[in-house]
Amino acid sequence: MVKFDEIKLAQLCRDLNLSLVALFGSQATGKTRVDSDIDIAVLSGQKSISPEHEFEVFSAFLWFFHRADCDYT
Repeated sequence: MVKFDEIKLAQLCRDLNLSLVALFGSQATGKTRVDSDIDIAVLSGQKSISPEHEFEVFSAFLWFFHRADCDYT
């Protein structure tokens, strides 16, 4: 299962104005394989999100988890 610092993740979410972040899939259930990616769902604190902000959020999660295989919803 993916390991992370909850306090740093909470700060990242505040910085990105995210209301909710949910980890789902094999990483959330602990049933990972060698090729398991990270599945993340987010809810923005804004009514709409620009393509630029969406890219910023996606990039931030790639950086945060130090992984290139994050699926972002």
